[in-house]
Amino acid sequence: MKTSAPSVVTFIELQRAFADWLVDWIQDSLHERNIRAKGPPNPNAPTSRLDKLDGAPGYLWKLLRQALEEGQSWVVITLVGMSYFSEVADS
Repeated sequence: MKTSAPSVVTFIELQRAFADWLVDWIQDSLHERNIRAKGPPNPNAPTSRLDKLDGAPGYLWKLLRQALEEGQSWVVITLVGMSYFSEVADS
């Protein structure tokens, strides 16, 4: 009785499925961790009150908040790059 080895296509498909599962698992765990880290919202916090604004000020606040949240990583990368290159320029 001869057993056949798994085909290469099946192994590649298995690797891709595992990679997709791993990425999804990491994203889910980061999302859950961020939710736990934030904790329950404080209704008296300034940002909570700004979130409830209506009209143009509320719209501008929501745009600014979204830009800050999306641009956080770029600010960090820029600051790290500036500090690195200032050290390189000094030496």
